Amino acid sequence: MGTLGFQVINGVLYTKHYIARSLKRWGKLTINQGCLAGAKKIEEEVVMPYIPVAQRKVCDGLIDELAGCLNGLAREDGGEGAFAGLLNYACTRLALQVVRRRYGGMRYWLIAMLSGIFTNLGQEFYRRLAVPYEDRQLARSGDVDLYAEYLAEIEKMGWGQAAGQE
Repeated sequence: MGTLGFQVINGVLYTKHYIARSLKRWGKLTINQGCLAGAKKIEEEVVMPYIPVAQRKVCDGLIDELAGCLNGLAREDGGEGAFAGLLNYACTRLALQVVRRRYGGMRYWLIAMLSGIFTNLGQEFYRRLAVPYEDRQLARSGDVDLYAEYLAEIEKMGWGQAAGQE
């Protein structure tokens, strides 16, 4: 576990001080409203939870089984992208089922939290897999020539200049 000085949630920067103050005032209410789901207050510091290996192992078996099921259904459908709708459905239903079983119903703070989770998931996936993949393809196949022209123009511009103005 690591101590955070701040956390960005749905584009909003929350400081450690704000989170600690909110915890003092409302207990877990503010945390559950999207400010670090599952975090714990420890002497005015908020500690981010990470998933222990033992819990990952429990989840991994179930996830592997679901992945096999989704791949089988996608094969039946045919097309290369058939898994996309199935994966979207499975992730959405999983999130909604967890909310139903844990909280009984939907609340705004849960919507905000789930939106943040899915947004962060997509961003992390892109950062960790798509960016390195694109970089390798760029090195292999070359770049779009106009990017270099635009980057050169940007380098020549001063901070106060708008594009196309001298």
